[in-house]
Order: sequence, then C-alpha cells, then structure tokens
Amino acid sequence: MENTEKMSNLDKQVYQRRVENRRIEMAVLETAKEESFEKGIKEGIKETAKNCKKLGFSIEDIIKATGLTIDEIEKL
Repeated sequence: MENTEKMSNLDKQVYQRRVENRRIEMAVLETAKEESFEKGIKEGIKETAKNCKKLGFSIEDIIKATGLTIDEIEKL
C-alpha cells in the first residue's frame, strides 16, 4: 500500500478508486471461478448419470448416486 499522507486530495481519490476497482475485479474473478467450478461439477454428474444409463443402472440407483431428478436423467 502506498503512503497516501503526501498525496494531494485528488491523487488520494484516484488511488482509492484504483484500489476499490482492483477489489471489485478480484471479487468478479473469484465469483467466475466458483461458477465455473460448479458448472464443471454439474457436467461431471450428468456425464456419470449418462454412463450409468448406458450400463443399465436403474433410474432409482442413478438418482441415489447423482442426486439428479427423474426428468434430468430422462433428458440425458
């Protein structure tokens, strides 16, 4: 962090705005990472359910294994 004591008021405002913008950027990136991770997990679960269907698992067992609904499984 910079020493803001020697800065003019305008420079302090600019600096503070940049710091806040960086915080916002970091929050947006973190949210995007979390959403991407969750999407990957969901896709993996769907792929597992698809494979279970191909192997002849019952719908009930696929529901128990994946947590998907009957509708979600039937759409695969």
